[in-house]
Amino acid sequence: SYQPLLVLPSITERKIICVASAIKSYISRTKDIRNKEDSLFLTFKKPHGAASSQTLGRWIKSCLSDAGIDTTQFSAYSTKHASTSTAAVKGVDIDTIRRTAGWSASSNVFVRFYNRPVTSKKDVFAKVVLTGKK
Repeated sequence: SYQPLLVLPSITERKIICVASAIKSYISRTKDIRNKEDSLFLTFKKPHGAASSQTLGRWIKSCLSDAGIDTTQFSAYSTKHASTSTAAVKGVDIDTIRRTAGWSASSNVFVRFYNRPVTSKKDVFAKVVLTGKK
């Protein structure tokens, strides 16, 4: 199946929210424990192997909670809804959204499940995640 290419632009003027810089730093800091592991995210405990999708979900939920996000309302999966819906609201064409999210050109997943209004609460969610301020 189609695997999307993840593009993370550098945000040099606001390095504190720059995902590309954070990932470069993470890879550099974990190089000594990687051995032959090529997965991006490694577990904390030895032996440091690839983090499972369940572990990543727990980490995302923990970050959301630490940012003051109500994790009974928002889950790790909410980030896909919020990002794709916001991209549509900001004028990104549907084909670009589909390709970036990994959906095929004939997929109706976005239209049926994701293309929902982004409420003011979700706007607050995005601002808190990106800026750390409410």
